[in-house]
Amino acid sequence: MAFRFGESVWDKKRQKAQPYINRIRYELGRKTRWQEQIGFLQKCRKFGLVPNGLCVKIPTSIQNSAYGMRLKSRSEDRVLKRAISDLYSKVKGVNGKVAGMKVALKLELEMPKGWIDRTETWIVKSLRKSGYKIRLKLQKKFDSLRKQQQVKQKENKGKFQQGTKKKVVYNNSSRKLSEEQLQLLSLGLNFGLTPKKFPLAEYVQATELLCQRLKEGD
Repeated sequence: MAFRFGESVWDKKRQKAQPYINRIRYELGRKTRWQEQIGFLQKCRKFGLVPNGLCVKIPTSIQNSAYGMRLKSRSEDRVLKRAISDLYSKVKGVNGKVAGMKVALKLELEMPKGWIDRTETWIVKSLRKSGYKIRLKLQKKFDSLRKQQQVKQKENKGKFQQGTKKKVVYNNSSRKLSEEQLQLLSLGLNFGLTPKKFPLAEYVQATELLCQRLKEGD
C-alpha cells in the first residue's frame, strides 16, 4: 500500500475518524443545550412560572375568574411537563446516536476504545463554556419571569384588598364571636368562597326550570 511521505497508518485512520468526531461534537452540543433547557423549565415549574412561548390562552369571558385562573394554571403545568418530557426524549436520542458512532469508530475504523473515550471527554470539556453561556442566558430569563410574577402578585393583592373592604361588625347578640368569625363577617354579606368545581349541571337545571316557568307565565 502506498502512502504519502510522512503519513502513517494512524494518520489515515485519524482523518477517516474526523467526520465521526465532528458529528459526535454536534450531537453533544445539542444535548448540552437541551439539558440546560430542562433545568430551566424544571425551575420555572417549581416556582409557578411559565415562559412566554408556553403560555396558554383561555376565553376572555373566564380568564379573570377563579375557575379561569385555575384552568390556565393546570393547562400550563401540563404544557411544561410535556415540554420537559420531550427534551428528555431528545437527550435519550442523542445518547443513542453517540453510542452508535462510537461503535462505528471501534469496529469500522478499528480505533482504540481508550482513544474514543478520551476524545469524547475532551469534547464534553470543550462544550462547558457554551453550556455556561446558555445557563446564564436562561437565568436572566428566569429572573425576568420572577420579577413579572412578583409585580402581578402585588397587583392582584391590591385588587383583592380593594374588592373586599372590611366593615365594622356590631355584635348585638348574646353569643360571643371568635376573632375568625368577626373577620369573616367584616367582609360583608356578598362575600363567598369560590367553588373548586364549577356546578355546571346545577346551572343548566336552574336555567331549564326558569325557562319552563316563563313559558307557563305566558
